[in-house]
Amino acid sequence: QRMSSNTTMHPSHPSKLIPHLGIGTFKLYRSDVHIILSHSLSHHAFKSKSSNNGIAKSPSSHSYLFPDFSYLKRHPEMPSSLCIDSADIYKNQKYIGEVLEEYVNLRDQQQEDHNETNKTERKEKLPRESVFLVSKIPPRHMRNPKETVRNTVKKALEEFRVDYIDLYLIHWPARDKKLPNDPIHKEVRRNTWLELEKLRNEGKLRLLGVSNYEIRHLEEMKEYASEMPIANQFELHPYLQQRELRQYCIDNGIDIMAYSPLGSAEGVEKVLSDETIVEIAKQVQRTPAQVVLRWQLQLGHVLIPRTTKVERLEENRQIFDFDLSTEQMEAINSIKTEERMCWDPTKII
Repeated sequence: QRMSSNTTMHPSHPSKLIPHLGIGTFKLYRSDVHIILSHSLSHHAFKSKSSNNGIAKSPSSHSYLFPDFSYLKRHPEMPSSLCIDSADIYKNQKYIGEVLEEYVNLRDQQQEDHNETNKTERKEKLPRESVFLVSKIPPRHMRNPKETVRNTVKKALEEFRVDYIDLYLIHWPARDKKLPNDPIHKEVRRNTWLELEKLRNEGKLRLLGVSNYEIRHLEEMKEYASEMPIANQFELHPYLQQRELRQYCIDNGIDIMAYSPLGSAEGVEKVLSDETIVEIAKQVQRTPAQVVLRWQLQLGHVLIPRTTKVERLEENRQIFDFDLSTEQMEAINSIKTEERMCWDPTKII
């Protein structure tokens, strides 16, 4: 039974370990990755001249999320690192690595060439802490986790050209080529998670999470996980508010990561033309997209909107200098449409 659309939902209180606003890279290939990430990283404040021995300074520095200092004066708690969300199945990790190599100091400082001439000519780079990398293990690599999980993570590290990944997720609560009601899914979820825990303990992964998990998938983890996932990434927008799943995550201290936060590529126009959202956009003198992202932000969600256009990227960033009122938030909360636009994990046992 679904939670009533007028049930009061309290905002979540995320761990603050994951930047609140990131960049989704689904269906972004080499040229798009280079354009979007190069733009973002070139506008990031934490260049080497703003760091202390490679360690990022406090968020009071001018961050890529904020085009001017007025944003920071209003929101000093906002994240200072760039969250980049990828996955093995996206087939773009190596392109992300190419951009990171250009803009980010991915190597241990002691490995740097200390020749003065080279130091002068070398392009200033951001510290590793200025990017927050997310990747995911695909269903096909969950068939035999003890053999495939380590190799999949090793491949991601090599393609990103880093020593560790900040957040690693199980992409889907089932392995491939099996019916949704096959009991093997529970076994591979367990075995995959336990292998990921080993890699986290070795320092190759910093945080672990899941994606597309329903409540029952999360609840079963209490039987075998050393700790619950830091995050659950799932489809979440005004036309699919997932109230029960959100409340479970809030109650269990799991960060909510919203993919397709504006709706899918095919459904975004429908969401952004909703009369409630359009009216609120007029009231606050913002675009409908900014209203939806602000709604998600005030609910405490981590947002990973995807775009191939720099102008859209800039629009998505401009959500920190205004607030939605309690009435405006409740108006969006009360939208009754239930339309799943992406993948449906609800039938997976």
